[in-house]
Amino acid sequence: MFIFGDSLVDVGNNNHLKFSLNKADFPHYGIDFPNKVYTGRFSNGKNAADFLAEKVSLPTSPTYLSRISNKSNENFLNGVSFAPRGAGIFNDTDK
Repeated sequence: MFIFGDSLVDVGNNNHLKFSLNKADFPHYGIDFPNKVYTGRFSNGKNAADFLAEKVSLPTSPTYLSRISNKSNENFLNGVSFAPRGAGIFNDTDK
């Protein structure tokens, strides 16, 4: 599954950005996630992308930045998430 969007479906893309202040890698963001792991999702557990993948029996899409380090294109064949927090069409989206 390929995901495009903003923080509502972000699965942790900003965790791979060295200087990003928009990160959700703190314990309270994963309090209801399986094993209480904080993954960079801007929610307390699963987000809309996770529930949709679960509904259609697909794995959760990984972040695209986690796949770039591996030069193989096959990492992108099964889906990937391009949804970072702060994405939007207006300049003021991230303010």
